Amino acid sequence: MAEIIRFREDVIGRSYYFAVYEFPILDVANNYSHKRFIVLKNSYGMIVCFTALEQYAGTFSGIKRAIRTRIKSELEYICRALNYILIDRNPLNSAQSVARITKEIVLEFFEIYRTEKKSDGSFRSQQSIENCVRSVSSFFANAMLSSSGIAAFQPTELFQEAFVKANARSSKVIRKYVPLYQESAIHTRKKPIFRDIPVKVMEVILEQCQIYAPEIYFAVIAEITAGIRPGETMNMRREDSLLGCGLSVTMRGSSISEISIDLQQELKLRSDNVEVGKIKKERIQKVYPAYISIFYQAYRWHQQYISGKKYEHEYGSMFVNRSGKALTVKSYREKFSDLIRDRVCPVLLKSDDVDQQIFAQRLLSEKLSPHALRHFFTVSLVLRGEGIAQLQYYRGDTSPESALWYLQNKGELTKVLGSVHSDVIGGLMQIGCEEANARNI
Repeated sequence: MAEIIRFREDVIGRSYYFAVYEFPILDVANNYSHKRFIVLKNSYGMIVCFTALEQYAGTFSGIKRAIRTRIKSELEYICRALNYILIDRNPLNSAQSVARITKEIVLEFFEIYRTEKKSDGSFRSQQSIENCVRSVSSFFANAMLSSSGIAAFQPTELFQEAFVKANARSSKVIRKYVPLYQESAIHTRKKPIFRDIPVKVMEVILEQCQIYAPEIYFAVIAEITAGIRPGETMNMRREDSLLGCGLSVTMRGSSISEISIDLQQELKLRSDNVEVGKIKKERIQKVYPAYISIFYQAYRWHQQYISGKKYEHEYGSMFVNRSGKALTVKSYREKFSDLIRDRVCPVLLKSDDVDQQIFAQRLLSEKLSPHALRHFFTVSLVLRGEGIAQLQYYRGDTSPESALWYLQNKGELTKVLGSVHSDVIGGLMQIGCEEANARNI
């Protein structure tokens, strides 16, 4: 590699910068694509020269090879690094070629990229940092590997070697180069997760869900009475599932003493092998005792709703789509989001309650996911006086950390939910039962 970038005297003191130039190409099928180049432009945005530096972009593999695909984002990261190192860092440009740039200067650029603030005052994300480090490290390593002269450092010095399996099914081990720079992103502030649902808003959610999204109504109830996660909810099976009883109801005399949900294993629940959701902790999950009757009422309602509807008998999924296949957690989230946006928000906005109107405005700007229902369940248990062990057990957690957080923030949670009493979920369910009776479902 020749001394690629050697500034002339007329460049010194002027505003030159590296940029990506795209050249559109029309193939024989009249499809457009682009060739991309790293060029040097002047202050008027005019191209001064083509640098040929784009040939060193692409993943570093430890060997010389032609890079055919040049991703625009990778080239932009490289241009940013070149602008800092060759132009902004030292106007006199002591490093007059890419081959003379030292490893320390490259690492310095990464630290600047990580720690400088963007125009909006925030810092760059972890993903942005990792993409930049990978692209720029590979570029300089490829450039050093191709150098015909004496390079400032060895190509592998920006990487750590790791040996990994070629894929999950193979026993073959391959060498992988992991970027040396591994610093974490700086966060100006951690945005709180939007998950606190006031009781009077939950009333509206349940009412609208039963009318306009009945296919997920029992899923919503299962989350706020059994505390299972959205992905785990979609793993629920019917009592008569050929894969094994997915939900067991234990009677003691004429009353229900226990309801258990089988979450011991992620099973194939669709003929097309599409995954329905993840089970974070494999277990038999018991429905919280105080909410057993509420859960069972919703379950019976769901049984009537799905009666006669098409489903894949060999799997026996509890929740199915119009084609009869098991509902996926992605579809569940989408249906829940549609419900909140299209049905719940309009009702809250028309409410005479100012708090509901304010909450509706927040719903329009922030996304509420069904995971908030599990949060609602946990808060109800905290307000019923349950301790760490009970919270951990009924939430299905592997550690007590989450339970401890809820207990430490009990006062704040009470304020958020408003006037909450120990039987709040029972009160909410009564609304659903009355609605179901009115519709004779």
